[in-house]
Amino acid sequence: MPDQRFVLRMIPYGAHVVTALDGAGAPVAATAHWVTQTSFQPALVMVALPSGGLAYDAVRATSRFALHMLGKEDAGEAFAFQTRPAVLEGDTLSGWGFSPSRHSGLPLLHDAVGVLECRVRAVIEFGDHHPVIAEVAHTHLRLPQQDRPDQMMLHLADMGRTIFYGG
Repeated sequence: MPDQRFVLRMIPYGAHVVTALDGAGAPVAATAHWVTQTSFQPALVMVALPSGGLAYDAVRATSRFALHMLGKEDAGEAFAFQTRPAVLEGDTLSGWGFSPSRHSGLPLLHDAVGVLECRVRAVIEFGDHHPVIAEVAHTHLRLPQQDRPDQMMLHLADMGRTIFYGG
């Protein structure tokens, strides 16, 4: 029988950051890799967040989040929000410049190549990461469009032979 971890690692992953506002209105952020589009009409995305994390708690409390697609040049910062809480210092979040969305007030990272502002429609409370299904409310494109939008963002495969997620 093949190694389950090896086969699960065949699924391609991007590097994303989820930002939200906690119950007190403070920005929170988390790295997310398990992300996919689930519907055209309405435009729905799914992001799996670790249950009990600060970002998960904020998303549950407010039913809103911003999903950031990181660019190829952001490999060094891709894991800034992976294992530790985001640090707010002036107008930066763990060293990333951000500003509030004019639509929702959500923190939007300046250097992300694309951002989706989302409203939560459902949460599946099962497993150690809970899938959050959300409707896209607003979009932001930070770089000029290129031939293939799926090639504009950072993928874990771009980060080296030993960087994996899943399994």
